[in-house]
Amino acid sequence: YRAILELPKEPDLNFVYARIVADLSSPFARTVIANVGRDAGVNQGDSVLGRNGLVGRVISVGDNSSRILLLTDFNSHIPVLALSSDVQAILSGRNEAQPELQFVSEYAQLKDGDLVVTSGSGGQMPIGLPVGTIVTTESGKKQIELLDRPVGLSYVNIVKAQTIEPPANAVVLEDAP
Repeated sequence: YRAILELPKEPDLNFVYARIVADLSSPFARTVIANVGRDAGVNQGDSVLGRNGLVGRVISVGDNSSRILLLTDFNSHIPVLALSSDVQAILSGRNEAQPELQFVSEYAQLKDGDLVVTSGSGGQMPIGLPVGTIVTTESGKKQIELLDRPVGLSYVNIVKAQTIEPPANAVVLEDAP
């Protein structure tokens, strides 16, 4: 199908292994510092995986260090996909242990225990990185039990972002007046 549709090949994921050297989390911000930066090929926006799943993304980069915004931070908003129901949503941090799903269609049929992965929408992150499972609160809100706890991280893998080139015969739509 890929050849028939002339779609580009999905890029291979490249990882940079890093050690967390500082946890700057506070009641107002959830960030950590890793011991790799530009010199190792890390860029702003790169995804960050713990041992079991996504824990955050790189928000600033120095030559030898990078700051990682954790999924639990209030400023974290990641496009995700519930696999079994094929429902897309935004995973938003709340400065608490479990981020919540927002912008979910009222007709979506999400089930507790459904696996949630990154959707790849917007090109912010690669598609399919594992995030967590759905849990419903007593008030009926859908939250995510993360596969990896961002608290107490020691080592992470930073997924180096790659741009996907559009097909050669892609039609570019002009902005309407």
